[in-house]
Amino acid sequence: MSAEEREVFDLLVLAAIERAGEENEGPSEGREGYGGPAGSARVSSIVEHAGGPRAWRFERSGYPTEREVRPACKRLVREELAVEYRPKYSSIHYGLTPAGDERLAQLAEDGAPVELPESPARRRWREWREEAAAELDGLRERVREAWRRCEPMADAGKASELEGFAEGLHGPYLSEYATAADDLADAVRELRRALLALEQDEPE
Repeated sequence: MSAEEREVFDLLVLAAIERAGEENEGPSEGREGYGGPAGSARVSSIVEHAGGPRAWRFERSGYPTEREVRPACKRLVREELAVEYRPKYSSIHYGLTPAGDERLAQLAEDGAPVELPESPARRRWREWREEAAAELDGLRERVREAWRRCEPMADAGKASELEGFAEGLHGPYLSEYATAADDLADAVRELRRALLALEQDEPE
């Protein structure tokens, strides 16, 4: 990495520290030492916001990794653009100094803001929606099929016709009706999960 490339990368990391820190409100009362102060972020979170993998063991070629981001954070500390925190019961956190804030603000004012990739929150939202949309038709069919298997219970004319269902609920083995009822409940839960994913508002 050339000196120019390193400078560009360090600015990317600086912006990633800022965005990652926005998610951290600091330790709750009585939990001091279990995390960095509000506005700071651990390295793994900074890596994610810089566009890197979600964990070091899932590193992808061409993306920022923890092995690259950690030295960049230390360089930013030496340049007094970032500050390092060492919580007693947590991993190292980094936050911006006033000079770091001013550097990013100046770049934005000059019309050359640091452009970060899609945020982790939006990526998870998008992937969840895509997965839910792909599964929706299959989940609806699962509900319909389970309901068809349960319909005979609604058409019962005598109590004796539901004995198998009652025994299935309380006995050591599930009856065919009880299994169908369980399948229907599971299918409805999965369908609800998918619909909730599609109804979620896009994160900022």
